[in-house]
Order: sequence, then C-alpha cells, then structure tokens
Amino acid sequence: MKQTLMALLLVAAGLAQAADSNGDGYISLDEFHKDVTRSWHALDLDGDGHITEAELKSMPRGARGMLGSLRRADADKDKRLSFKEVVEVRMAAFDKADTDKDDRLSKEEIEAYQAARKKKRGG
Repeated sequence: MKQTLMALLLVAAGLAQAADSNGDGYISLDEFHKDVTRSWHALDLDGDGHITEAELKSMPRGARGMLGSLRRADADKDKRLSFKEVVEVRMAAFDKADTDKDDRLSKEEIEAYQAARKKKRGG
C-alpha cells in the first residue's frame, strides 16, 4: 500500500524527490524513467495498458484528485491514459523543471517547479 501511495504522489506531482534511488540528491533522467515505469505499474491495476478513471477512483482519496490531471493528459480523449501519454506528460514536466538543462533535477528545481504549478492553479 505504501508503494501505491508513493506512486500516486509521484504521478500527481509529476516529479518527486523519492525517485532519487541512489541518494545523491538529484533525480537523473534514468532514475526519472524508472520512476515513471514504477508509477505506471502501480496505477494500471488491471494490467491492461491503460489507467482509467475507475482505477483512480478505486484508490485512496489522493488518487481521486488526479482525475483532472488524467483528463488533461488524455491526448486522444478516450478517457484513459496510455503509457505513451503518461511518458509525454511526465517528460514535459521533467524538461520544464530542469532549468539548468543538465538532465537531472535538484531539490531546488523540483521545489521551484512545484511552487510554480501551485501558483498557476491559484493555490
């Protein structure tokens, strides 16, 4: 359950320091890709290759708040997310957060990215 909640947080934020698997204080592009895959498998409950609203609704309360994110990331508007759609959204977030373009995210870059997202949402 803890791993599922972690995956939810990672997907919801688009980025998370928990993805720093080697503990060096940065999330490398490789760590980020592994985290995307790990998060994907935690959320695709039935293993059909898509994350649906029903899957999110069956998870803890935090996942239900991600329904708006699901709708925005659903490029083909089929009301479910493919792995490709998730990767595209998460990579866009990585690229935007990686302000010094060194293919790794520092704690400061993640915090700045999350603060900008919160401000944009009006919170």
